[in-house]
Amino acid sequence: MAQKLETIKDQDGPDAIAGIVSSRLTNEEYFLLKNLFRNVIGTSQIVHGGESSTRGLTEGLAKTLGLAASTNSIQEIRKADCILVIGVDPTQTHPVIRNEINAAIRRNRPN
Repeated sequence: MAQKLETIKDQDGPDAIAGIVSSRLTNEEYFLLKNLFRNVIGTSQIVHGGESSTRGLTEGLAKTLGLAASTNSIQEIRKADCILVIGVDPTQTHPVIRNEINAAIRRNRPN
């Protein structure tokens, strides 16, 4: 994963990398992730996922796209080369997403 992040950083710059962290993280965990993004990756593109931080996102999506959700399909996750999941267990909270993550892992697993 570190190599993928370095490649993205080298090709597109550090601000091409962003993070959305769960509102379930402790303050200490959020502090550590914020430092990782700022001091190691070199970007301040990290947001704490809570109702107040996502309200603007969902309102903006609704105004721009006509719906307050991603326009990508869930199945597109399986095409991803790199997936970073922090502070959430997709098995418990998003089983459909978990299946797509597993499909991406199987696709990227070396033979």
